Amino acid sequence: MEEIIKFLEHFFSVESIAHTEYRKIDNVENYLNSLKELNLLTINDKVDSEIGFGLSSMFKQHSKVFLDNMDLLPQICKRHLYKISEYNHPTYGKVWACYVSVANPVTVKVKSISSCLFISKIDDNLKIVALFNIDRNTNKWALRGGVENIEYYKLGKPVAIERLMSPENDEWSVEEYSKDR
Repeated sequence: MEEIIKFLEHFFSVESIAHTEYRKIDNVENYLNSLKELNLLTINDKVDSEIGFGLSSMFKQHSKVFLDNMDLLPQICKRHLYKISEYNHPTYGKVWACYVSVANPVTVKVKSISSCLFISKIDDNLKIVALFNIDRNTNKWALRGGVENIEYYKLGKPVAIERLMSPENDEWSVEEYSKDR
């Protein structure tokens, strides 16, 4: 799973840079380039349901009021990676379910799981192929973008699980982390 961890570390870094570039003045071109690099790590060019990470295209500079408010937010930091579960999938072969925090975890007081990124090899390159977020009304995983033929609750038993960091101060996240899936 070392290859998956390295891929995610790169993704987290690119995502963090994109969020940072979004906050800068006179920076549309740099931001759009970082967003393009982020999207290259996903399957967005091959599916209708785009995987989003709280970032979208920017067509003009932010207003001064917006930028003044951005200065009040804490420094952007990378997501936490809690757990990786490997599965065999009939279409994609190996897929890895990667349980992660919000994009900028310093903005919350708990270490909680907020997303499950599914990674697979597409044309010999690792790509994020699906994004699931927890629906807090039902406490169930819901597809939020990517391929629709990865069904979270029909994956079967994982081939391998690697637990990297335990969530804290969030009962649901701790329970999810402990599950063998």
